[in-house]
Amino acid sequence: MLRTFFPELAAAFFPRLGLMGLSLAQPYLVNAAILYITFHETRPLNYGYGLIGAYALCYLGIAVRYCAPFLTRVQHLAQ
Repeated sequence: MLRTFFPELAAAFFPRLGLMGLSLAQPYLVNAAILYITFHETRPLNYGYGLIGAYALCYLGIAVRYCAPFLTRVQHLAQ
């Protein structure tokens, strides 16, 4: 039965797993940002740029994960 429904199960499981990982990364990003603001004299400048990139990837990934099911529904309705 698992072989039969694997594509449908994977289509539901892996996006949720990615969303869970991105949601769990948010507190660590906040903690890293607070530590950077507190000890910015001892950290290199590139550390701050890395935090900006990490925030962008995290929140952009969450936005894409929330929008992807709606986009596929619209594509199926348009056909």
